[in-house]
Amino acid sequence: SESQLANTYYMKFACYVRMERDEEALEAILDAIEQDPDNADYYEFLASAYSNLNRRGEAVEAMEMAERLRSQQQ
Repeated sequence: SESQLANTYYMKFACYVRMERDEEALEAILDAIEQDPDNADYYEFLASAYSNLNRRGEAVEAMEMAERLRSQQQ
């Protein structure tokens, strides 16, 4: 299912973060979001991935998206 595949990409993301492989971490979390686009947590992880790459504007956008999704889900 989509969510299982998304979770697999998330696990890859977590691995890359631990290894400080920031570019690969970003790719993995983007893949997770592609599979599960309404997951607010993934957008928070995306924000941290952008932040690690000093892509501040994109980090802020990702956080805003996470907040929008959370407010919709309540």
